[in-house]
Amino acid sequence: MLIVRAFRRKQPTSDSDGEWISHAMTAAKITAEAAKMIPVAGPFIEGGANIFCVILEPLRQMKDNKDFRELIQNLTTFLETLQQQAISSVPHSQHFEEFQKICSDFKR
Repeated sequence: MLIVRAFRRKQPTSDSDGEWISHAMTAAKITAEAAKMIPVAGPFIEGGANIFCVILEPLRQMKDNKDFRELIQNLTTFLETLQQQAISSVPHSQHFEEFQKICSDFKR
């Protein structure tokens, strides 16, 4: 019998670690738009807010890449477990060799 267990991380009750980046970027974009209405200092404020957004964008992308990498690692672990269980529980036959070839092709 094949038993596969999936573990989920508990979601934090407060904002996640990366949410502050999105909120800060939104605030900076709003500030940049509002600064257009200020006569003398507006362009300076707008420029500062836009620079702030440019600085935060790579941080947000790094967090997204980390989440994606973690998802891929979990899927790989699941597939390796599935392959190990299938190899140990299926008798050697011509179907087994075909299954093994499919799994090795998938790993590449």
